[in-house]
Amino acid sequence: MEVVYGVEHCELSDQSQDDLNELFTTIESIATIIDRDEQLLIVKTEHEYKMLQNFFEQKAFLEECLLLFQLDSDSIHMLNTDYGFTADSGHSYLYKELTFPFQVSLNTEQEQMAMLQMQEHIIAEEEGGSPIYYADRQQQELILRIASAYQVSFTLL
Repeated sequence: MEVVYGVEHCELSDQSQDDLNELFTTIESIATIIDRDEQLLIVKTEHEYKMLQNFFEQKAFLEECLLLFQLDSDSIHMLNTDYGFTADSGHSYLYKELTFPFQVSLNTEQEQMAMLQMQEHIIAEEEGGSPIYYADRQQQELILRIASAYQVSFTLL
């Protein structure tokens, strides 16, 4: 899991080919685009994010700015696409403002019982040595109460 930044521009179909070439040349000079999904450009650094945001604001092309969790595409199980998307590249992203990541140890029966209750609220899962689960940000208190009720180790990331 890594936090990345998305800047969405408006539809540019009314721009001439020369204007589009100039626009994309400028974009390439101010930011390294790591991924894209239609009009959403994704960058790694906050500096590039702010540069793109300012550029699109000046051109009156800015639609939306987003913070995203970039998920490990080799081990992702996206259960609900209302909270994120899979870009054309195949990488999956979740909207940070809508989701929260956490980890729960699943070594004991109590921990497994807690996970059974949490499972209905999980919207994505990254497998690995220690799985990372994502749930709706509005369900955070409920997830914490489930962990507390079962007295399990719970880590917000």
